[in-house]
Amino acid sequence: MKRPALACLLLLLAGANASADTRVLRLATAAPDGTAWAREFRAFSRDVELLTHGAVQVKWYFGGIAGDEIAVGGRIHRDQLDGSASAGMLCQQLAPTMKVTRLPGLYRSHEEAVRVLHRLTPVLTEEFAKEGFAYLGGPNIGPDILLSRRPIRSFAELKRTKLWHWDIDETANRAAREAGMLLIPAPIAEALATYDDGKVDGFLALPTAALAFQWSTRARYLTDLRTEYMCGCLIIANRAFDALASEDQQLIRAAAAKAIARVDEVSRLTDEQLLGGLFVKQGIELVPVTAELRESYQTATAEARRKLAAQGWVSPALLQKVQVMLDEYRANP
Repeated sequence: MKRPALACLLLLLAGANASADTRVLRLATAAPDGTAWAREFRAFSRDVELLTHGAVQVKWYFGGIAGDEIAVGGRIHRDQLDGSASAGMLCQQLAPTMKVTRLPGLYRSHEEAVRVLHRLTPVLTEEFAKEGFAYLGGPNIGPDILLSRRPIRSFAELKRTKLWHWDIDETANRAAREAGMLLIPAPIAEALATYDDGKVDGFLALPTAALAFQWSTRARYLTDLRTEYMCGCLIIANRAFDALASEDQQLIRAAAAKAIARVDEVSRLTDEQLLGGLFVKQGIELVPVTAELRESYQTATAEARRKLAAQGWVSPALLQKVQVMLDEYRANP
């Protein structure tokens, strides 16, 4: 049986074991089963069932079994799924304000990205609601870094290096092209093959994703240039969420807030461990980020952000608003 057909069958059978009095929420995520992310999502499921005394259960489809995030959005609209823990791609499609969280060179730290995401909660809640979704919040999943076949020590070398990047990550892909980088977009499932076949010479990816998908076992060098941060979202279709008792809705929001905080913290700690020495212990050589590389990258991405705003990909007013938020935070961290 082909994988899409299998996915359809699994989705149709979801909740078959639940009692008639139990509501099952069917959620999908690209996070592979067995990862720290998946463990936190399973903990969320347990919390929901415990808090609602079994009235609500959460069924997860891990590792992209339901398709990529755009396909998941289609399945939700066709009532084959009820929601998603998105890494950001579906979030941006439904709530355009989310695009500003994915712009390269804008954020200097995990904390800055989290702060901006939290301050944007009211407008994000409204945008998701207009598209028929309850927004339960979102974590910062981490920064993209450079894993490569050869060392990258200058911006000129970076621009010459063909890097795999997630094909549906439109905001980061557009911005990277405007900054002069040479990205080769492809699905996650094809990332290793593109590297092994020599079609790319590295990965622009999250440290945790590089570990989960085994990309770190192939690359020889790591350049810790934190290009952009990935913020996700946990969303449930209103048709499913509104059908729940109001008390259960509040309990699910409480469980979601706990899960999101844990995913955020686990992602941050795992990144610190990987970049702080675990990758090196695996045999990857750490390449220092030179002042020239950092400064040239910042200059190029600032121009890329300006172009994306001029093109209307992100709102110029929103970009200015976020910059003010960051300036205020940096003045009083």
